[in-house]
Amino acid sequence: MMAASAASPSTLKPKSGTRGGFLGIGNKSLDQSALINGLTVVVKTSQFGGGLIANEVRFTSDDAQIARMIRGGTQQQFGEQGAAIQANAAATEALRGRLGDIDKYNLKGTTNVYFDTGKSVLSPGAKAELCSA
Repeated sequence: MMAASAASPSTLKPKSGTRGGFLGIGNKSLDQSALINGLTVVVKTSQFGGGLIANEVRFTSDDAQIARMIRGGTQQQFGEQGAAIQANAAATEALRGRLGDIDKYNLKGTTNVYFDTGKSVLSPGAKAELCSA
């Protein structure tokens, strides 16, 4: 057990390493950068200042290999999703531009349409005149 001293948890460095090989011959000491998401670990802790700190973190080389494979696959998936997100953003921006111009017409020509009094349907002569315009 550690005695509470002037050391703070940020200055304490837990020992990290792998278990492996016949009779533990393949054991390696590693720094904290070897710890990645999804890695199964065994942690030995001590109480320090009202909390727990890790004295030793151990994991197998097989578990580390599996965690690296999962991380690699996840990063590939994030990369693919990132590309899809960028493509969707570009399509959304193009659509936003078209919708912004929806009230801007390219006027080709004008014509007058005359309805008979009290009628909402064009007479055959008015239809012909409209089609010829």
